[in-house]
Amino acid sequence: MGIARHGFGAGFVAISRQVVIGVFLGLIGVSALLAGIHSNAGAIVPMVVIAAIPIAVAAFLKPRFGMVLFVFAMAFIEEFRGGIGDTGVGGNEALRSERTAFYAKTLGIPAVYLPDMLVAGLLGLFVFRVILARHPIALRLDKIGIGLLLLALSILLSIAIPLMGPDPFGPAVLDLSTLGSIKLPAKNVANVERYLPILQYKLFVLLFPSYALGLLFFREEKDIAITIRIVGLAMVATVALGVWRVAHDPGMIRKLVPVVFDTGSVALMAMAIFYLVARWASNHYSAMQASLYGVLSAALMVLVLLSFRRTMWGAIAISLPLFPFLIPRHARPRLFVIVGIGLAIALFLLVATPPGQALMQSVVSRAGQTHLNQSSTLYRYAIMTWVVNNFFDLPWFGYGLMPMWNEKVYIRFFVISMENVHSLYIWLLIRLGLLGFIISMTAFGLFIVRIREVAKVVRDEHYQIILGVILLSIVMYLFNGVFNPVYANVRHLVPLGLSLALVTRLPAILAERAAVIRDNK
Repeated sequence: MGIARHGFGAGFVAISRQVVIGVFLGLIGVSALLAGIHSNAGAIVPMVVIAAIPIAVAAFLKPRFGMVLFVFAMAFIEEFRGGIGDTGVGGNEALRSERTAFYAKTLGIPAVYLPDMLVAGLLGLFVFRVILARHPIALRLDKIGIGLLLLALSILLSIAIPLMGPDPFGPAVLDLSTLGSIKLPAKNVANVERYLPILQYKLFVLLFPSYALGLLFFREEKDIAITIRIVGLAMVATVALGVWRVAHDPGMIRKLVPVVFDTGSVALMAMAIFYLVARWASNHYSAMQASLYGVLSAALMVLVLLSFRRTMWGAIAISLPLFPFLIPRHARPRLFVIVGIGLAIALFLLVATPPGQALMQSVVSRAGQTHLNQSSTLYRYAIMTWVVNNFFDLPWFGYGLMPMWNEKVYIRFFVISMENVHSLYIWLLIRLGLLGFIISMTAFGLFIVRIREVAKVVRDEHYQIILGVILLSIVMYLFNGVFNPVYANVRHLVPLGLSLALVTRLPAILAERAAVIRDNK
């Protein structure tokens, strides 16, 4: 009787929880639907809310499920053409960052975007579950951790020290005439000069919670395997979307309209290509797998070209000579054979087929746009010229949060301000100062050294390849940072933080695997 009563009670509690959760979700769904019908939003917004509810509940009950969805979204969703301000090559420059809700669409709160909420929410859920389960958090301060602490120190100094001086936020009235054709939203005109420096710092700081999130997520080998599969699925989805877009508008190639615009997408595709080719050269795939992954790699290479991101082309070119030295030694002969055959086929298709000729003509035309009569090239040249001329006047700890709309750059017919610089290194010099720049480069040096240290002690070829790809991603990040604002790109910084966390956690994960193997013998 006691057992029966216990069983009935347990079943009653389980049923009660299901009923309560079901009724709760139903009420929220009905409320959202009714609110949408009686508002100007229509039915789309409530339907999205209804679809998001079970996902949010599942992520709350099992944060690892939410992490998988987050990784997929981070690897797939990007600034695809077709959204707000879609005019000309790459779309309207002023509104490009508002194209996708996931990437940068504001929630109405200054300096808070959806990716920030997702990172903070997942991190909070992981910490909550760790506290609830009373599991110890084994944190090891390796060279990556030291580098991140140095970065945090330089950011703190760059913000705090300028605040102690006179007029830390610049003049009360700022001249926004250098914005040119950019039309700011009416609600932000009065505050945009205050928001942008905060946004820049906030996006750069996103590296730290991403690293912490990775430390909590990567606990076992299956977490690494799941991440690789999810990123692979995202790459397949990206190829499918790219094919659909080209089929829908074949003329976009000749018009040099990017199929994939965001540099973060191109970097992720390049990492996927390096990973697939390295494993193929290491003979990790069967003949059928090699064929399928070869097709996927080729498709990703075409999308990289059709992105028309010249800086990323250069970043990949810089990484290619390093690639053979970052894979297992026995894979190098096979790698050269694969590359040789691939180049021969690619040259034949580019020369002998009309689509290939169109692609080659577009790529050459885009590369030929790198001259001082082209606005984006002239802009970057002007910014660099300003830094050279004003280098010895830069504050040691940077300008901090002070807006720089009034700091104009004149070169030939071109006028621009120093507020939103398209260079990681110039941003570090301006915002963090010379000291912060030195600390930042030291931090990146520590990252690279630690990756090489872990790679030397890892015997598993698969993980050696992963570490090599992560190292190449940092090389691409640093090269891309010469001409692009990678400091403000969520889809550069979040993958970088997760990758660094994987490097930190990998020795412990492999040590646990070795211990299990020893115990089972």
